[in-house]
Amino acid sequence: MTSEAIAIIARIAPKMGRTELLRGMLMAMVEPTNREAGCVVYNLHEHAGENGTSFSFYEVWKSQAALDEHMTTAHVRALIDRLEDLVEGDIEIERLHLLATH
Repeated sequence: MTSEAIAIIARIAPKMGRTELLRGMLMAMVEPTNREAGCVVYNLHEHAGENGTSFSFYEVWKSQAALDEHMTTAHVRALIDRLEDLVEGDIEIERLHLLATH
């Protein structure tokens, strides 16, 4: 992987009563996204904490251009169209810089 690679964590909190629907929509993102040419890693995680359930994607993209292309795909656009109904607040995006690997 080149230094051009982009790694992010996207944190998503469902609105009250929307957890199951959001979980299903997020799970439906995994397969088509992992087939994208620029995708290195696209993993979905669920957190069950004191403040309720939330979800996180851990993503690694070959480049910013690959991530930009991902954001234009039909499966991403379909999710974005539903975010206001499903998600509490903003999606938190954290960009990561790889320091070391095994």
